[in-house]
Amino acid sequence: MPIGSFSVATLVTAARQLGRGNLDFRINQPLKNEFLEVATAFNSMAAAISEEKKSNVAMQRLYQSLFESAKDAICIMSTDPARPGAVISANKAAVDLFGYSLKELQNMCCGELCAENSSNQCIERISRILNGEWVERITDRRRKDGSTFKSEVLAGPMIIDDVNYMLTFTRDVTERELAKQELLRANQMSVVGQMAVGLAHEIKNPLAGIKATIEVLSSDLDLEDDDRELMLRLISEIDRMERLLKNLLRYARPPQPHPEVTNINRLLEYTLRNVEVTSAKTTTDKIHFIKDFSPQTLQLEIDPDQLQQVLLNLYLNAVEAISGPGKITTCSRLSSDGRQMFIDISDNGAGMSETVKNNLFKPFFTTRSKGTGLGLAICLRLIEQHRGTILVDSHPGKGSTFTIVLPASSAERIEHHG
Repeated sequence: MPIGSFSVATLVTAARQLGRGNLDFRINQPLKNEFLEVATAFNSMAAAISEEKKSNVAMQRLYQSLFESAKDAICIMSTDPARPGAVISANKAAVDLFGYSLKELQNMCCGELCAENSSNQCIERISRILNGEWVERITDRRRKDGSTFKSEVLAGPMIIDDVNYMLTFTRDVTERELAKQELLRANQMSVVGQMAVGLAHEIKNPLAGIKATIEVLSSDLDLEDDDRELMLRLISEIDRMERLLKNLLRYARPPQPHPEVTNINRLLEYTLRNVEVTSAKTTTDKIHFIKDFSPQTLQLEIDPDQLQQVLLNLYLNAVEAISGPGKITTCSRLSSDGRQMFIDISDNGAGMSETVKNNLFKPFFTTRSKGTGLGLAICLRLIEQHRGTILVDSHPGKGSTFTIVLPASSAERIEHHG
C-alpha cells in the first residue's frame, strides 16, 4: 500500500474511533510530513476532548451530588402547555418529604402535591415564572399517606439547552410556623392578662356596689311580683358578669399548679361519680358511662384540682352534646414508649363541624346562647401548664372524642403493676 494511502487510512480510522466516543484512541503509527502534523493535531485534540469530558463528568457529578444532598426538596418540572407542572426529576429529599418513589413523582404534576389539587393555580404560577419571576409562598402540601404539612415553596425559571423548566424548592416549615403561632399566642396572652387585670379592677367594685344596692332595694321596697322578679333577674345577670370577669382572669393568668403524686384512674373514678349524679338530674334519658381504664396504676405529678376541673368541663360538655339516651366512654392509657399518658373522653352526641372544631379553644368562641366561650380555653391553658395538650376528633352526627395528652416523664413518675 502506498505511504499516502496508509496515512489517510490511519487518519480515517482515528476519526472513526473518535466519532464512536473512544477518546483514549491515539495515532501511534510513524507518519511523515503533513500527515505527521495532522496526526499530532489529532492526538492533541483527542486529549483535549478527553480532558474536557472528564471535567464535564466531574462537574456533572458535583451538581448531581449537590442536587441529591440538598436538605430542601427539589423538583424540576415541565412548562410544556401539554402537561404543565409535570415532575421531570426530583432529589432524595423530595422523595423522603412526599413519601413517593422517584418513579411515582415523575408521573405526577405539581398540583397533585398540593393539599387541595390546584392545577389552575399551578398554570398561573408557571406563566409568571416563564416571565422570569421567582414565586415564594407558604402553603400546605400533601404526602402520599394523605397527611398534610405546612411548607415554604420557592419556584423559579430554569433553562437547559434553550428549553424552559420550572425549578421548585420545598421546605417543611410546620415546626417553624407552630413556633411563630406559639410566640404570637404568648404575646396575646400577655396583652389579655394586662387587660383582664385592668377590667377586673375597674368593673368589679362598681358591679359589687350595683348588686348590693339592688339587693337592698328589693328587700326594703314593697314591690309587685313582676318588679321583684325583674330585680332578681338583674342580680342574676350581675352574677353572670362577675363569673365572666373571674373566668377571664383565670384564662389570662391561670393559677400556678401545685403538683402532687396523683392516681389518675382514681381521680377519674371520683370525677365520674360526681358527673353521673349531675347528669341524672339534668337529663331525662339515661346516659351510660363506660370505663375503660388502664390496668396499670398510672400516677403523675400533677395538680389534681386543675385536672379535675378540666375533666368536669369535658364531661359536662359531653352530656350536653347528647340528646336522648347515649353513652360517654372514658379511656386511660399509656403510650407504647411510656412517655405520654392519654385520657380519652368520647360521646355519641351531635358532633361538630370542622369550623367549630377549629375554633373550639379560642377565647369567647361559643355555640351556646348563654356561654362565655372561656371554659375550654381555660381547660387548654391548665393542661398546657402541665406541658400537655388537648386533641379533638369530631364529625357531625358521629360524636366527639377529647383526648388529654400529658407527659409521663420520670420526673412525673409512672408506676406499673408488678
